[in-house]
Amino acid sequence: LRESPALGALGLPVGSPPLSAVARRALGGLQDSGDGAALLAAAVATRPRASRLDLLPAALRPRRLTREQRTTVVLAAMTALLGLGALGAESARNRHELNRVESEIRRIDPEVRAVQRVMDDLEHQRRLLATAQTVAAASLRPLPLLRELTETLPTDVWLTTLTLDAKGVELTGQASTASALIPLLENSPSLEHAEFASPVTRGRDREQFRIRAGWERQPTAAPAPPPPRPTPARAVRPGPPAIGTPGEPAPPPMPPAPARGERR
Repeated sequence: LRESPALGALGLPVGSPPLSAVARRALGGLQDSGDGAALLAAAVATRPRASRLDLLPAALRPRRLTREQRTTVVLAAMTALLGLGALGAESARNRHELNRVESEIRRIDPEVRAVQRVMDDLEHQRRLLATAQTVAAASLRPLPLLRELTETLPTDVWLTTLTLDAKGVELTGQASTASALIPLLENSPSLEHAEFASPVTRGRDREQFRIRAGWERQPTAAPAPPPPRPTPARAVRPGPPAIGTPGEPAPPPMPPAPARGERR
């Protein structure tokens, strides 16, 4: 091989093949003999089943994966396949759960709509009730006032117009003595500040009047006075014990001593 003109023309370096220690022991002295054909025959005879003879230099040889690299590639591919399978299984499970939830929604949708209609109706009734309560609280009640005027005014009073607003009431009518109506309206528990809104005009036998009165303000409740503090009882000193035997009357008490400057 070293003296081959064909290899010399190619300019390729020719050297001894890289033999392992086991191959050197198997060849013995055949490696140093320089017989290329014998070395080739020995290499073919002792080659492993999976190995192939490669006469190309290491820099020109195609890259081949080792057993460890192939194992790593296979494990990586299996891991990727398992990951894809897990993702597919998760997607299928989510799709199944979504279908179940949608079917459940379709099943209870009529009941939900019925409950929603009931709630809407209830909310509408609640708004109506709140509006009615607001109107009732803010509106005027003419019937109690009419009853009170009927009981307060004399029987010869004729009312032609009765106007109520938030500020008070206005009465228009006829009476024998219109001026006598002012004190009666002032004493009413519902009205105050009664006065004539226009001059009184005299007819044949009656006076035409127009009276304006405001609503009576409810008095605010005064705060209750605080309870009086209890007065501590003074201690009374006991007098001297009575002198005498039991059964005898006690002697009369001694008169108090006169103060200085006091005459007896």
